[in-house]
Amino acid sequence: MDTIKFYDIPKLVTMGKLTFDGQKDDLRLHCDDSFSWGAKNKTAYNKAAKAIDKIQYSGNGWKIYAWYDISGYDYWMKNMKETNYIQITVAFDTEDIDKDEIGAIDKALDSAIADADALQKEYSYDPSYSPEYD
Repeated sequence: MDTIKFYDIPKLVTMGKLTFDGQKDDLRLHCDDSFSWGAKNKTAYNKAAKAIDKIQYSGNGWKIYAWYDISGYDYWMKNMKETNYIQITVAFDTEDIDKDEIGAIDKALDSAIADADALQKEYSYDPSYSPEYD
């Protein structure tokens, strides 16, 4: 099996998609794309949060997942009057990844980005522009 260090993967997937933060003991890479989301009421907010949790893809030695700040509706929508964010992360089981997985990682990352983009469009309420709540 021909392997590559996880931190070299950003050089091989579509440029600009992943960032290595320099911590070789943290077996994660983060997506460079930025996504924001918000909701006018707690029900919609919680529905969006559950949908974000479902953004997951995996392969041989890696997993892609989406996450967000869990401070919640009251914090983001009412107190901060800001949208929350979606972060996409690729986590690896080991530092050495099978080179044959690069294509699968790239394809899954595209899917996760598309999922996050769709959620951003569906849950586009921005309380800084119209702070009205149900």
